[in-house]
Amino acid sequence: MVVVRALSFGARGAPRADQRFECAARAGDHFVVADLAGYPVAAGAWSGIVALFVHLPQPLRREVHARAVAGLRPGGVVILEAYTPAQVHFRTGGPVQQPELLMRLADLQQEFAGLEFLAARELEREVIEGSGHRGRAAVVQVIGRRPATHS
Repeated sequence: MVVVRALSFGARGAPRADQRFECAARAGDHFVVADLAGYPVAAGAWSGIVALFVHLPQPLRREVHARAVAGLRPGGVVILEAYTPAQVHFRTGGPVQQPELLMRLADLQQEFAGLEFLAARELEREVIEGSGHRGRAAVVQVIGRRPATHS
């Protein structure tokens, strides 16, 4: 069984997650929609965590990322993509009206301390993700793996 947890910070996220994971539920998979701010992450319980364009206020973001690192089992990975401060020049998506929510690679490397970075970069790329997210964009991409424990 696949367990998908769709977590949202904003009130708009839960209904969208319900719609997006409806097909998974029909296939017999299990999914949970919950509030990201208070969601408990058990230590060492997760094989993978994916955060795509999850722009949170910085104090909450630091807390969530620390919980993500602690929640990964040895060999588990975090995959993250988000807009950088340079995105304000493109305006092809993201919280450009709230630049404090945009992420820098250096900050993410600190927030994900303890992970081995398999990829960590800021770049410009084309996005095609719906009518409000189309065109050139400035993003940060991170793939981090919790080191395997040695016996």
